[in-house]
Amino acid sequence: MKAKVILILSSLLLLSFLSLAQSLGDSLNLEIAKIHQKSSLPGFAISIINKDGIVFSKGYGYSNTKDKIDYTTKTIQNIGSISKTFIGVALMKLVDQGKLDLNTDINDVLPFKIINPKNKEGKITIRHLATHTSGLVESSFYNKICYVLEEDPAPYLNQLSGRENKIIKVVSGNSKMELGDFLEAYFVKGGKYYKKKNFSKHTPGTKYKYSNIGSALAAYIVEIIAEKDFRDFVAEEIFHALKMENSTYDIKQINDLSLAKNYSSTGAPFPKYSLVTYPDGGVYTNNYELSLYFNEMIKGMNGTSSLLSIPSFENMFDLQFDDGKNRTSLFWDHTKGGSIGHNGADPGIFTYMYYSKRNIGMVFTCNTFSDKDKSMMRAVQEILQTAHNYGRKF
Repeated sequence: MKAKVILILSSLLLLSFLSLAQSLGDSLNLEIAKIHQKSSLPGFAISIINKDGIVFSKGYGYSNTKDKIDYTTKTIQNIGSISKTFIGVALMKLVDQGKLDLNTDINDVLPFKIINPKNKEGKITIRHLATHTSGLVESSFYNKICYVLEEDPAPYLNQLSGRENKIIKVVSGNSKMELGDFLEAYFVKGGKYYKKKNFSKHTPGTKYKYSNIGSALAAYIVEIIAEKDFRDFVAEEIFHALKMENSTYDIKQINDLSLAKNYSSTGAPFPKYSLVTYPDGGVYTNNYELSLYFNEMIKGMNGTSSLLSIPSFENMFDLQFDDGKNRTSLFWDHTKGGSIGHNGADPGIFTYMYYSKRNIGMVFTCNTFSDKDKSMMRAVQEILQTAHNYGRKF
């Protein structure tokens, strides 16, 4: 009889908890919907994750405003620099496999030599690449050479602003290159893109300078050591392992109905594009699958994931560099408030993925971005703050 009473009480407590979670979810949904209605955001999705998993997940607005296609948690878009965290996991996979030491000189691995003309004696390690302290940086012309258009830009040019039209015209002449060929052309003297501005004067490990090109180089090193295309390595070791079945680096693999249009702040769509340095910002996924990935990372932070060994998770997330302003582990950002994660921004997209000390994780994906549009950024900040406040109650 006592066991039966305990079972009944447990069932009632579970029903009470589920009812509370449903009520919180409904209230949060209404709050976010109100913010969205007042904003110029075309579409987005947001998920909240805690130690129990994904506790809230919802899409809003449109992935395609012209055809009125809803933006859902299954809508696919590129996620920008959050892609760099996959490089971090890939590096630690190789560490677990006994194939890689993070303190290895990159010139002991690369098929070409990289010599910093401003600091010829400085030894650059893989760890330096992963903490943005290598001294390998992108010049002002970098954004003009790394984007490749995947469709004819002509239909878009009369809709975008003059500045955006100019950018599209500049990158329309770019063509696809193999990752290694591009990196060699950028870093080796005599290469098509080689400039002294591609290097800083600072000794490796002493100065933080966010580097997309350094991130792509780290991914290329994964490719060399694994003896496998980086895209295939990530697909096998991360996407497939976590059942991220719709995640890819190849935009051509995605059905147009599932793919979000990327919009400028004026509401005009951008033509489809990809990146020559695809590892630094070229993952295409949806909010749901990105949340699965982040949930696994949170498990790793708490020692309950088998994707990597516990020492490798600890190494990846432990603070590796802190100059008072920039705080980073291996391709993971640490905020002053103690949150760990990354964000991403590219033409027509903004993404956010952080886990706070309060054990609240959030994944936000949106198909527009403009850091110059203050009202848009306020709306994004209000959505994130509202979700965080509710996240503490789940």
